[in-house]
Amino acid sequence: MMEREVFLGGLPRAASGLHALQLGLHEALLAFTGTEDRSAVRLRLHTKPCGEGLGFGFAWLPDAEAAARLVAASQIYCTVGGQRNLFLL
Repeated sequence: MMEREVFLGGLPRAASGLHALQLGLHEALLAFTGTEDRSAVRLRLHTKPCGEGLGFGFAWLPDAEAAARLVAASQIYCTVGGQRNLFLL
């Protein structure tokens, strides 16, 4: 499982935007991997008990090749609230 896991850093910490961010990242990762199977990409954004983000998370991709391509790309874009966001990996 570890070969499919990618660390996501530099995520916003504001609790109010975490759900939208997770949805946007999920869509971007689905597009990046070329799959429409929503269960093929899983995300976990780490939070404090109060719901505030810790600024990092993990993504599990369909296979090791997709994870390697994402790490090699070193960045991914997603749109949240009409604004394009860049995330470095």
